[in-house]
Amino acid sequence: AFRGRSRISSLSELSRLTHKRNVASFPPYFLPASYRDSLSAVALRAEQRIMRFLEKNLYSRYLKEMVSPVSRDLRVNSRNWKNSPDIFQVLKFLSKEFKLMGYKNVCEHTSMHEGRVVKNVVVYVPGSKQSGDTVTMGAHYDSLPEYGRAPGAVDNGSGSAAVLAMAAAMAAAKVQTEKNVYFVMFGGEEAGLYGSDSFAESLKRGSDASFPLPSTCRSPKGSSQSTHDAIIMDMIGWRDPDISKDTVTLETKEWAKHLLPHLAMSNKVNNGDRLALQYSYDPYGSDHDSWLKRGMPAVLTIDN
Repeated sequence: AFRGRSRISSLSELSRLTHKRNVASFPPYFLPASYRDSLSAVALRAEQRIMRFLEKNLYSRYLKEMVSPVSRDLRVNSRNWKNSPDIFQVLKFLSKEFKLMGYKNVCEHTSMHEGRVVKNVVVYVPGSKQSGDTVTMGAHYDSLPEYGRAPGAVDNGSGSAAVLAMAAAMAAAKVQTEKNVYFVMFGGEEAGLYGSDSFAESLKRGSDASFPLPSTCRSPKGSSQSTHDAIIMDMIGWRDPDISKDTVTLETKEWAKHLLPHLAMSNKVNNGDRLALQYSYDPYGSDHDSWLKRGMPAVLTIDN
């Protein structure tokens, strides 16, 4: 979760902490009675096939890789965006993992912020509709503090592992979606949503963006009429001991609330409503903001 450095942003963070202290008072989210599942029978079977590959052991393996200096492959002490040697190893690991899953279009999306290079790792999966419409599953891989060890298990090893596991499950299930799908690991979130801001701008403006996506990770059908939705995973691994049930907060703007019933239905069908859902229409400080401020629908999933 982004934490600014100025006095104003520090006050905002204090406000956020006060807000988070009262997170249990967020209203519960229930699937509207009028909602009808938009998935066809064929699409539902495809979704359930993906879910069969989305196992706890898969998620745990990726989480350990992201946060442990004694993991099997990655073995870094920090994922802070200013720690260039460790970040290089993280980028190398992420690209390798996505390619091992079988994805062909794996790119590094590079931008410049504060005189530093920021890199996203992007997987582009073309959809069957051959349109410019996209859905992004994203999480930031960087962590805090700036100096010393920064394993960032919750913020945001938890979200990074989720995106890796989802990508692996979709590849194993051999499912093709109608829309183009992106799996993206964002850099520079803690410093200012830098990676996601550049990525969302590239979706919106295409080759006219300040830092456009590489052509191999960009839909040739993209246009000003294309739609771009996002689901962002940030800090999904901590449970408030004062709340008896595993709870997830869904955060977006009210004009983008049409995304929430789809997530609630998935929780019902695939998870037996095991997760309690809360919602907030006051988005703050994570990569979903990069979509929302451009008028593109996005929702943040975050722990309670």
